[in-house]
Amino acid sequence: MLIASSGVTAQDLPSPSTNDERARWTVALTTGVWGSKWQENLSGSARHVYERANLPIVATELIRNTDKNVLKLQLKSSSGKRNYDGWASTGQPITSTSDVAMLGVQAEYQWKLSPDLSGGFRAEHELFSRQLNGVSNIKGYLEDYAGFSLLVGGTKTIQFSGGNTLNLAAWYGGGQGHKMTLTLDPYDPSTVKLGSTRKIDVTATWKSPLDRNDQSKWDFIGQLAFTRSETGQSEVGVLKNQGGSAGTFIQPSTESSGWRVTVGIAHTW
Repeated sequence: MLIASSGVTAQDLPSPSTNDERARWTVALTTGVWGSKWQENLSGSARHVYERANLPIVATELIRNTDKNVLKLQLKSSSGKRNYDGWASTGQPITSTSDVAMLGVQAEYQWKLSPDLSGGFRAEHELFSRQLNGVSNIKGYLEDYAGFSLLVGGTKTIQFSGGNTLNLAAWYGGGQGHKMTLTLDPYDPSTVKLGSTRKIDVTATWKSPLDRNDQSKWDFIGQLAFTRSETGQSEVGVLKNQGGSAGTFIQPSTESSGWRVTVGIAHTW
């Protein structure tokens, strides 16, 4: 009797994937408060400009997690009014307000060094506008910032009972070639290249299941974060009126910092 063989051995058969090998996706939505602080420091001058306010902030994330790597995409936005305490170009002290708006997008990739420890890089692009409101006979003006930054860092996850986790993350990096466009009536808009940017970001994220028996995996998220960035003084910009040179300006070095306190929900599948 002859027995036909397919030529396929047990070693050739694909093994069933485990939960760790399959990609797990998470979408998250958070909202809260950003304690925004801004400071300008003109080189060779003792004068400083200060702005601060507690602004609303909202963010959404999409995360792909496997046993080997983590990919995260985030979109965040904030807008509001900050208190301004500074100086006019004539040396006159000013107290006013500024209307600010921020839109940032970031992509993060990390390699798993262990189940609870990972490291990698983050790419960020941020758009930021700052409209200084005029006071009395002093005109206001608009500044639009744009820049790309690359950071390196990692995360550590601490497991607790009941499915609760605490995720600690730290990132450091910066970028070159950030730009600022000044719009000041009656001059034409003018763009200058800023000095180098350095940035640090640390975050603690608490994640807790909303229902331990819920297989759909809905979680509560609470987050505390601190970010600080420094950008060097710009090159000399030229003010033009109808195409003709009408003056120059410099954007001072800036320091931006603030705490973020946010809460939200996440769904994993």
